[in-house]
Amino acid sequence: MVALFQALAWAGVEPTGYPIGLALLGLGYGLVGYGLWGAARLAPAEGVQRRARVWIRPLEGLGLVLCTLALILAFGTGPDVAGLVVRTALGRPVTVADYAPQVRMIMWVLALGGLLYLATAFVRRRRLLGYAAVALLLAAWALWWRFFVAMAQFQWYAIPAGLYLLAIGWLEWRAGNKALSRWVDRAGIVVWLGSAWGQSLPGVTARSWPFALIMGVEALLLVWWGSARRQRQFLYVGVVGVVVDAVTQSIEPLLTANRWIVFGVAGLLLVGVAVLIELQLDKIRKLSAEVRARLDEWE
Repeated sequence: MVALFQALAWAGVEPTGYPIGLALLGLGYGLVGYGLWGAARLAPAEGVQRRARVWIRPLEGLGLVLCTLALILAFGTGPDVAGLVVRTALGRPVTVADYAPQVRMIMWVLALGGLLYLATAFVRRRRLLGYAAVALLLAAWALWWRFFVAMAQFQWYAIPAGLYLLAIGWLEWRAGNKALSRWVDRAGIVVWLGSAWGQSLPGVTARSWPFALIMGVEALLLVWWGSARRQRQFLYVGVVGVVVDAVTQSIEPLLTANRWIVFGVAGLLLVGVAVLIELQLDKIRKLSAEVRARLDEWE
C-alpha cells in the first residue's frame, strides 16, 4: 500500500485515483489468492497444495479488506450519489461536468469491488455475497450509462434493476427461502411497474404513451412469469397492472371528450357486457370453477 501511494503521488495522480488504485491492488491480491486456490485443487502433490494453502487466506482476506476500504473512501470523498439518483428518478436535469472525476472514481471502485466479491462468492459458495456483487456491477454499469453515455431516461435503469430483483427472487424461491423470495419479488414488481406507471401519468413527461406501453408489456410478462412459477401474486399484480395502465391512459381523452358521448358509450358497453354474460352464464360459471381449482394449486 505504501508503494502504491508513493507511485500514485510520484505520477501526479489526482486524489480521486487513490481509491481506484486501492481497489485494483485488492482485486489483484484476491485473484492471485483464488488462482492459488485453483492450482491447489488441480495439483496432485500434497506438498504443493500445502504451500499454496499458506497464501490463499491472507491474499483473499487482504484483497477483500482493500476493496472494502476503497469503497468507503470512494463514497466518503465522492459526490452525493443518492441525490443524483433521486434527481434522475424525478426527471430533474443533472450535469456531471463539475464532478465527473468523482463519479468515475465511484464507478470504477464499484466495478472492481464487485468483481472481487463475485469471485469470492463463487469460491466460497456465498449466495448473498454473489447477489451484492452483481448489484455493485449493475450500479457501476448504470453510472457509466447515465453520466458518460448520457442516457437520461430512467427506464434504462429501472428495467435491468427489476429483472435483477426478479432473478434473485426466483433463485431464493428455488433455494427454499419462500418468505425472502416474496419480498424480493415485490421489490422487483414495484421497481418495474411503479417507475413505468409514474412516468405514464398525464403531464409527467412530454409523451406518456411509450411508458404506458412499457408498463403493459411488463404487466403481461408478470402474468406469464406467475404462470411459469405457479404463483398467484404475479398473476394478480399483472392483471391489475394492465387495468390500471388502461385506466390511466383513458383519463385525459375522457376529460377532453364530450361527456354525453362518454356516458352513452359507457352505457352501451355495460349493456353489451350484461347481455353477453347472460347468454354465456353457464360457460362462464364452468370456466370460473376451473380457474379457481387451478389457482388453488398455486402458491
